[in-house]
Amino acid sequence: MKNIFTPIFVNRWFFVILFSVFFLGCKKSDEPVGIIGLCPEITLTDPMLNAVDVVLDKVITITFNTAMDSTTVNTSNVIVKQLATSTLLVGKVSATNNTAVFTFTPTKPLLPFSNYEVTVTNKVTSIFRTAMISDYLFSFVTIPMLNLSSLPVAGGTNSGAGLFAQNAKVAISAVPAVGYTFKNWTDSGTQNIVSTSPSYQYTMNGNHALVANFTPIVLGNFAINLSSNPAAGGTTTGSGSYVSGSNVTIVATPNAGYTFANWTDGSTVVSTSSSYQIVGLTSNKTWVANFNIIPAAQLSVVLSSSPVAGGTTKGSGAFLPGTSVTIEANHNTGYTFTNWTDLLTGVMVSTSPSFTFVISTNRNLVANFTIDTF
Repeated sequence: MKNIFTPIFVNRWFFVILFSVFFLGCKKSDEPVGIIGLCPEITLTDPMLNAVDVVLDKVITITFNTAMDSTTVNTSNVIVKQLATSTLLVGKVSATNNTAVFTFTPTKPLLPFSNYEVTVTNKVTSIFRTAMISDYLFSFVTIPMLNLSSLPVAGGTNSGAGLFAQNAKVAISAVPAVGYTFKNWTDSGTQNIVSTSPSYQYTMNGNHALVANFTPIVLGNFAINLSSNPAAGGTTTGSGSYVSGSNVTIVATPNAGYTFANWTDGSTVVSTSSSYQIVGLTSNKTWVANFNIIPAAQLSVVLSSSPVAGGTTKGSGAFLPGTSVTIEANHNTGYTFTNWTDLLTGVMVSTSPSFTFVISTNRNLVANFTIDTF
């Protein structure tokens, strides 16, 4: 005979299991429970867990999987603090009535390159008076800041400060005022010299403050002031104050993705060699090292001189693969050309000052010179 009570027995167990799921999976609040709803969970946060480079005016957003009681999602149950100092942030929690999305708006901007932790306590409840099982925590790191200054303040100006993503390359520049020359960039925290080029590409590594140092021009001397165009294109060496009649070698070095184009004085092209010797300095010089970005699908030829005072080179630039490229080295007075070598491998490429090759990969070649002896 068929048991007619089996379905009733099974259905009873089904409701017991269902009841257990709701009450074992969620934390009950102190208030009487009405309708059983979804167990509250945080499904999305902005910033997301372990986010980096978060902007300083960020409004923190918390999204639940169900409508929440807005009276419980408040500043007592949504806590934001800076981990380094355990400082609690003052802010405002807001939302539309009985919604699943809430925001925390800090009263003041966040600090740069700081680790923040957000805690949502299990005292927040849904509109059905059901609370989360445990507290929910997530953290994020804000974007770093680069500060620049000039020393002395009257010595010149600088540009490039701001907020930048960690590991980003930032183009900074220093321009000396009349009567000064650029000396170097130093890190104000360590006093270490960062670069001797007025135009420099700095790699972000947390918060940093750099100082552009300037030197007064000695009476009777002449100044050589160099810069890069664009600032991200490369670096220069040779800026400074020199005695009248000096022979001064200036050098332009392109950054990755750029090639050297020429030196200009105003609108006049002075030289197409990245290494150039000014013979018998008789006046102040303000020259610009111009760089060109390497177009996509093209290859670069980067040339340099060793020693830098030994001579000049010609033929650097960007070329399509398969192009026939001619490079040329010219020695300065007192030097003799020796050979061309590959900068990366040190392998000799040619002993001819004028050398032609078909380009199939990026080339970084050095024109080597030997000082004449008598």
